[in-house]
Amino acid sequence: MKSQPKIKLPLSLKDITIELVCIVILIITWILPLVVYNDLPEEIAIHFNAKGIPDSYGPKSSLFSLPIFSLLLFLLLTILNKYPHTFNYPVEITEENALKQYTLSTRFIRFLKLSILIVFLFIVYKSISLNPEGLGNFFLPFVFIITFVPVFVYLIKVMRSQKDT
Repeated sequence: MKSQPKIKLPLSLKDITIELVCIVILIITWILPLVVYNDLPEEIAIHFNAKGIPDSYGPKSSLFSLPIFSLLLFLLLTILNKYPHTFNYPVEITEENALKQYTLSTRFIRFLKLSILIVFLFIVYKSISLNPEGLGNFFLPFVFIITFVPVFVYLIKVMRSQKDT
């Protein structure tokens, strides 16, 4: 397998903004359960079915599993984004297209990270809201849209960038 070029990517204002929004969402994901923890019942919804209705309950301390998982995913995706030359690409990476392809792929990872953090924040919020309706009927379509739109946008941009070269 051919080695892909290693280059240092400059961060654009868009990239920095996405990272800052991710950090803010991550902080809110931690603050919400901390602020309301003492007011929560001892047992809260910890799992939801496809319709968004709670189908499993557990101790309120389990609410911190999502902020912990959010933090781990944030760190993992942030570290991964430092090594775009290790990614698999749907096009061949050359010296000429590396900057463009790496920029597209790292931005895709940032948007995916943002999407995941938004979903986790929503679940934390709904878990502490004591809403008997659960997540709502729109939750599953919302998750599919918010996670797959970045994938499709990325693939379209990659294919268009290949036509431009």
